[in-house]
Amino acid sequence: MSFLVYGRVTHQVPPDLAVELTDAYLTYVKKWKAAGAVDQVWNYVACLGGCMIVNLASPDELDQMLMEHPFVPYMEVAVEPLVDAEASSERFKDMFRAMMAA
Repeated sequence: MSFLVYGRVTHQVPPDLAVELTDAYLTYVKKWKAAGAVDQVWNYVACLGGCMIVNLASPDELDQMLMEHPFVPYMEVAVEPLVDAEASSERFKDMFRAMMAA
């Protein structure tokens, strides 16, 4: 399954942990990219937060992955499941055709 995961640090990160947590974050990103679970990662401009495209077998695997994120105790996180655009658009058209035929 593909997911769009986005988050923003909304709680004060203790200054004495900031560098250590950032190093841990960079290691986390490299680990999950190497495992093939993360396609892309972006950080937002001038703030602590960003988004990533994740491919995992289940929401449980995603939950496990996110629990390892070093900033997760300080973040608000949102997840959007993703589907193929062409297949989803065809289902959307079929739904409206069925509604119009009723």
